[in-house]
Amino acid sequence: PQIRTKITDIMRASYESGDAEAAYSAGVAQEHLMLGRFYAERFLRTNNPTYSDRAYSEFEIAHAELETLAQQLTDPERVTLAQTAVAQLTEFEAAFLNAVASIQARNTALAELDRLGPIMEETAEVARLESVTHQNELGPIAEGQVASTQTTVLIASIGVLIIALVVGYL
Repeated sequence: PQIRTKITDIMRASYESGDAEAAYSAGVAQEHLMLGRFYAERFLRTNNPTYSDRAYSEFEIAHAELETLAQQLTDPERVTLAQTAVAQLTEFEAAFLNAVASIQARNTALAELDRLGPIMEETAEVARLESVTHQNELGPIAEGQVASTQTTVLIASIGVLIIALVVGYL
């Protein structure tokens, strides 16, 4: 918004002073700035690289128009406004490029997670099925050992009882 305001101020002052060429150049710069912002917002909403490319292209055109405008202007106040707008647009472009790079890096990481997710899910399912298979194998074995142990304890208890009765009788 600060860049747009500066360009609007240049456009208005140029128009009022009768400098139609400067007013026109400011209008062209502002148009491309606004288109760049539009496509930047579209990119941020959709992550579609076509929009980031278009935004960057529009910013480059606006940048070139502002630099040309700064050279054409003769009024020192308007020259300062144009130079400040160029500097701010340069900062804005750099911030946008950093945002694009961050989003693209995030998208690459998400794509890798999308690739690894099904592999991890399949591996976990195989491990779960192996665990169930082992449980199904070990369950009857454990059940048999428990039954065998119960039988052994019962026989031993009966044997001790018989021995105790025989010793007690004698």
